[in-house]
Amino acid sequence: MCVPERKEAEMMLLNLLNRTLKNQSDIDLLMDLATKNEYAIPMKGIRHKFDSMEKQPLTQDDWNDMDTLMHYFGP
Repeated sequence: MCVPERKEAEMMLLNLLNRTLKNQSDIDLLMDLATKNEYAIPMKGIRHKFDSMEKQPLTQDDWNDMDTLMHYFGP
């Protein structure tokens, strides 16, 4: 498995958020956090906020995407 480039990771995150979150404002907030940080995607903070937001039930693919993002861009 190769490390995803930042743009690939941002697209993976955006697709995950679009599939799972119910409110567009939540998607915008989390993507703003992801794109504004110049060093890396702050997945720990994004995950913390994501967990408290209203969302659809996550599928196994959603969990796999979240785990991949947390592995490469998390704490």
